[in-house]
Amino acid sequence: MRQREVLADLHRDSGKAEDLAAMFELSVKRVRGHLQLTRRASSATDSPPVAASPKPPATTSNHTATA
Repeated sequence: MRQREVLADLHRDSGKAEDLAAMFELSVKRVRGHLQLTRRASSATDSPPVAASPKPPATTSNHTATA
């Protein structure tokens, strides 16, 4: 988890994923995965939870269409 935070900080300071991968001896795919997880965790904590809207009661129609 700490590695993910460091990668995110370095990436914010205009580090490219390819450069970070070389620096930490990781694959580019792993670096990008860490960055994506960090973004998801950050966005989940930045926004307040949204309450589910209540669904309106189901209504039935007794009207029949005539042709």
